[in-house]
Parts: sequence; C-alpha cells; structure tokens
Amino acid sequence: MSQNKVLGTGGVHHVAVRTADLDASVAFYTGVLGMTVAAAFELNGARFAHLDTGDGSRLELVDDDRPVTPADDRNVHWHLCLGTDRLEAVVAAVEAAGMAVTMGATPLTLTNTAGGGAEPMPITIAFFTGPGGEVVELLQDGG
Repeated sequence: MSQNKVLGTGGVHHVAVRTADLDASVAFYTGVLGMTVAAAFELNGARFAHLDTGDGSRLELVDDDRPVTPADDRNVHWHLCLGTDRLEAVVAAVEAAGMAVTMGATPLTLTNTAGGGAEPMPITIAFFTGPGGEVVELLQDGG
C-alpha cells in the first residue's frame, strides 16, 4: 500500500452524507450493502453513524431534519462512489430494497493518461438514488 508523503498512511477517513432518516439509511447501507456500524454518536444535538465500507474507510451518515436537496452537477458533492467486485448482484439488491436505479450496469473503457501513457481502463458503473436522496455510483474495475 502506498503512503502519502504529507499525510502518512492518510487516505480518505470518511465521506459525510446528510439524511432525513438516519435509522432508515443505516438499515439500508448495513442490510442491503453489507456495511457495518463502526461508530455511532451525538454531537451538538445531531446523531451520527460511521459505517465501515469494507476497507476501513467510512461513510458518515448525519441525521439532519432540514430538507435534503438531491445532488446535481452543480453541487460540490456530486455523488458517492462505492467500489465492488459484484456490481450486478449489488444493483439487484439495491432494486430489491426499493431504491431507484438511475443507470443500470454500463461497461466503459476509459483511457488512463496518468504518467503520460494511454492505458485502457475498463470499468463497469451503475447509479442509484439512496434512501436520503443521495446519488450513489457503483464501480467495478475490469469492466
């Protein structure tokens, strides 16, 4: 595993998502997507849940009774992307849980030009709307 020269082991600790129904969101992400609750706490009167996504990085769900505006291409937070090695099964689970799949499994071959090269980068992606209105992408490497 590589190490960030400034942060050390660093990496992304968590991505925060506001939700109007914390309990329903925790139930979805744990029951349907298999995440586990790593921490739950209150801060300044708000409830939080940190969910381990499977590799130690966390999804932070924040209970917020203000209306959640669905993400669009003008927001800073456009979408959350979760990596998977079983995309079609996850899409089926998301659909079975009643979430709206906005783009089914779509194979793409991107061109990775990092480092001056031009390597093919096959992936498969899908998008759905989560229980709090958040846009979630699923990405499987290798197409």
